[in-house]
Amino acid sequence: MTPTLATLVEAQAAASPDACAVVAGGERLSYRQLNAHANRLARLLIGLGVGPEDRVALLLERSADLVVSVLGVLKSGAAYVPVEPDHPPARIRSLLAGADVAVVVTERALAATVPDGYRVVVCDDPQTRRRLDAGPGHDVTDAERSSPLRPEHPAYVIHTSGSTGAPKGVVLPHRGVLNRLTWMIERYGFSAADRFLQKTPYGFDVSVWELLAPLACGARLVVAHPGGHRDPGYLTELIETERVTVVHFVPSMLHAFVRHGSDGRPGPHRLGDLRAVFASGEALTADLRDRFFATYEAGLHNLYGPTEASIDVTAWRCDAAEGAADPPIGEPITGIRAYVLGDRLRPVPDGVAGELYLAGVGLARGYLGRPGLSAGRFVACPWGSGERMYRTGDRARRRAGGPLEYLGRTDDQVKIRGFRVEPGEIEAALAACDGVGRAAVLLREDRPGERRLVGYVTADGATAPDPAALTERLRLVLPEPLVPAAVLVLAAFPVTGNGKLDSGALPAPDFAARVGAAAPTGTREQILGRVAAEVLRLDRVGTHDDLLSLGADSIGLLEILARARRAGLVVPVGAALATPTVAGLAAAAAPADGADHDAADDVPTGPFPPTPTMRWLLDDIGGPVERFHQSLLVWVPAEACEVDLAAAVRALLDRHDALRLRLTRVGGDWRATVGAPGTGEAPDLLTRVDLAGLDEPQRAEQIARATRAAVARLDPATGAMLRAVWFDAGPREPGRLALVAHHLVVDGVSWRILRDDLPEAWRAARAGRPWRRPAGGTSFRRFAGLLAGRAARRAAELPAWTGMLRAPDPPLTRRPLDPATDTSATLRQLTRTLPAAPTGAVLGEVPALFHAGVDDVLLTAFALAVARWRARRGAAGTSVLLDLEGHGRDASSVDPGVDVAGTVGWFTSIHPVRLDPGPVGWDEVTGGGPALGDAVKRIKEQRAAVPDHGFGFGQLRYLHEESAAVLSACPRPQLGFNYLGRFGAAGDGAWQPATDGIALDGYGDPPRPLPHAVELNAITHDRPAGPELSAHWSWPAGLVDRGEVAELAGLWFEALTGLVAYGRRPDAGGLTPSDLLVSLDQSEIDRIETELRSAP
Repeated sequence: MTPTLATLVEAQAAASPDACAVVAGGERLSYRQLNAHANRLARLLIGLGVGPEDRVALLLERSADLVVSVLGVLKSGAAYVPVEPDHPPARIRSLLAGADVAVVVTERALAATVPDGYRVVVCDDPQTRRRLDAGPGHDVTDAERSSPLRPEHPAYVIHTSGSTGAPKGVVLPHRGVLNRLTWMIERYGFSAADRFLQKTPYGFDVSVWELLAPLACGARLVVAHPGGHRDPGYLTELIETERVTVVHFVPSMLHAFVRHGSDGRPGPHRLGDLRAVFASGEALTADLRDRFFATYEAGLHNLYGPTEASIDVTAWRCDAAEGAADPPIGEPITGIRAYVLGDRLRPVPDGVAGELYLAGVGLARGYLGRPGLSAGRFVACPWGSGERMYRTGDRARRRAGGPLEYLGRTDDQVKIRGFRVEPGEIEAALAACDGVGRAAVLLREDRPGERRLVGYVTADGATAPDPAALTERLRLVLPEPLVPAAVLVLAAFPVTGNGKLDSGALPAPDFAARVGAAAPTGTREQILGRVAAEVLRLDRVGTHDDLLSLGADSIGLLEILARARRAGLVVPVGAALATPTVAGLAAAAAPADGADHDAADDVPTGPFPPTPTMRWLLDDIGGPVERFHQSLLVWVPAEACEVDLAAAVRALLDRHDALRLRLTRVGGDWRATVGAPGTGEAPDLLTRVDLAGLDEPQRAEQIARATRAAVARLDPATGAMLRAVWFDAGPREPGRLALVAHHLVVDGVSWRILRDDLPEAWRAARAGRPWRRPAGGTSFRRFAGLLAGRAARRAAELPAWTGMLRAPDPPLTRRPLDPATDTSATLRQLTRTLPAAPTGAVLGEVPALFHAGVDDVLLTAFALAVARWRARRGAAGTSVLLDLEGHGRDASSVDPGVDVAGTVGWFTSIHPVRLDPGPVGWDEVTGGGPALGDAVKRIKEQRAAVPDHGFGFGQLRYLHEESAAVLSACPRPQLGFNYLGRFGAAGDGAWQPATDGIALDGYGDPPRPLPHAVELNAITHDRPAGPELSAHWSWPAGLVDRGEVAELAGLWFEALTGLVAYGRRPDAGGLTPSDLLVSLDQSEIDRIETELRSAP
């Protein structure tokens, strides 16, 4: 007789027919009865056309009928597919459809949950009972089946969660399960004297040995009632009453069971019949092991095994004297081989961590209906002839002497702010804190792109631990990136139907108002917490919240630092980017009036060398610059008057040195000088325009006319760099104030600083007191001097820049850009807006998939669009050369003591970058195909390879004579790209923007040459429906026509929308070499991720 799972039970029924086989509540079945009932059900199923290679779903509560049904399906030759009744209806439908079941076996109470279209056997229906009872009860033979039943045929299909969100069915043949049961019975000496508890939900593979091992050795199977597996009190009573000897727990449930057994009881004397407790499904800790042995006298065995390898593949007998280390997962069971492999499937030495691979008789066939996924996880075994091995995705190492240690999942590794983090390490640190019972750490992403580590703990006694104290304790033992953004204390951990920790049911922390969270402590943390909450528009921010995850980008961090400076604290930009938490900022903060090592050298007034960006404008672009400006329009209170507003504007002028800059040309050279406070005042610093009695169109016309007049009053030669216009709507209606500044003295960050300072200065003027903004930080003059003085240090970067610029760059337009013809007088503009839904994904989900920045995604789409646009005009190649602008304020590479977060000035950096997304078909782009992911990875790595993020290019090009001569002879990019960041939408409250953010200058001087053939300035505005990306395209009219630019604009949005679609792919995203501390190329990373993605 060919051995199968059915024949094991049949042999016991023949050997001891009258012995008790099953106890389920008040029902008792002997082996004779159990076997006969199963045979009758098998024949009923065979009559319905069921046989080997078919699948029968079981939708039943835990009962004697469940045991009969499992055996009946096995005897029919089919594989059983467990479908747990507490699943939501949609999941039940999904499982049934995905498994392509032939029949569903259920009970009357659950029959209504079976979707239409399936053949159903209701096992407790009276008519079905009569039909079954009338059938023969002897063993089913191969002659009755549709084909002979063999060990290679599937026995069951158990579903595990899939990375795509759809569960994947693992197909397990009889052969592997037979091996597993035979090993267990022989290893632990199980016999008819034993009583096994069946409590694990049958959708979990531990239930397979709980159900079949006792029946294979003549033991008694004790079935817990439905839901009983969650109740440690009930289980304790059942084990004691039925004198159970063998039981299994997942460690999370074992913890509750042990705690129940030890509460008020002088163990280890209870449950004296219990002799073997098995733990698997989660890591078994040393603490739980020790608690178990302090409570019970039974043996404790740690098992390990994935569903893909017939339940368990390694085993370890725990010992109370093992020491402080967590129990290992042991040695492979009979018929299984375990390999710990490193790079390129090479075995690693003992003690070295690697990935665990399994080979031998226990392997599953694969994943039902998913051959590609199966091929990725079940790979060729180098040490067997034609054998496969299974990639577990688990990290392990072999101790000296043989046993394996489980080290966690390879795909549990996460990256937080450039640090690779193992949540298990944080859990261990939390578990070691006083008062903590259990600990878990989860990487949450409750909103797209906002990934946070969150800790969860339960109390070890009657008193719950203090989350703030736990966080402080973690700061003592863990690096800052490993400290969770929040620690939540729970009464108990939620568990799944299988008894495992249900991470999906762990609550999300409420960062706006969470009780017991680590609130900022101390003056510095409180100041920083307040200003961070203001910038992020939250009620409050926790000490260890990752500010980037709460919505800040690098520009937002600079705004936080600027506000902190006004509150009296200075935080270096580099420190903020490295540790963007309130605690981290506070640790790096110093009083604003404290002097740094260069303070004596920082004299904010006097002459200074123009910065690289100034020289780009003045020398490279050339032409007049008088009207090169930006402006901001804000609402002002109705009670505002001209005297107070003028005083406030004068205060801004006196406080911010760059606003008093004077630019003159002596001979052929430019000279920049910052005047002393008071030197920038003028009678026309503020003008008043009366809007009372005008309708809104008339007001808009007046605002535009007066703003143009203010622009005309700017004059860098005399130091007239700031002008203001008050649009007075009368005493009962809010007015508006326009600030017009020359672009040489402001940038996007500067406007945020000025917008925040303006109301404070106005309130001080209204109160009749001087405005005292805290001093500190690096002046613009000193920053410019450092750039010039340290430019020579950049000489080693020169070959990278020349190689980038000298590579071929096909013409973008019909003729080259002509400075004599293509001036601001010919400037044309086009604005397009991307809706909120795709914009949100472009800013959040898509960059997060690649551990990338928003610019990486925007530039990938831009490069693809330009390549497509060129291809339509007959140009070959996919490489794109462009000028890229940045905020230029992270100047730590210039000098570690530089701090310009609160300094007004034009800090913008401009550098070339060559981007090549590779050949990607446009159908692939618009369809969100996999090649888009490759393109993002290429662009991300190309940008990462730019020396010091491009900061030094301007120093070499304009401030270092030798390299300037070389770089000035190189071709210039034809394209310009600038992403200005994210701005709040216009509002109607006092001091809020009356229009969307700042108004771009548009190269206002008519005769001034334009720098690029096509230029894109993109900005995100927060709207009520979500963020919207606005694209402002500009070009000279005689070089490109509007239709061509509109085409390019459309292609950019098509590419961005394609990237959003790509982000929905189950295989989207991934790491790149710059993310890793080890040396791997992209192909190696892609291969590893493909294998990991296929893991269960």
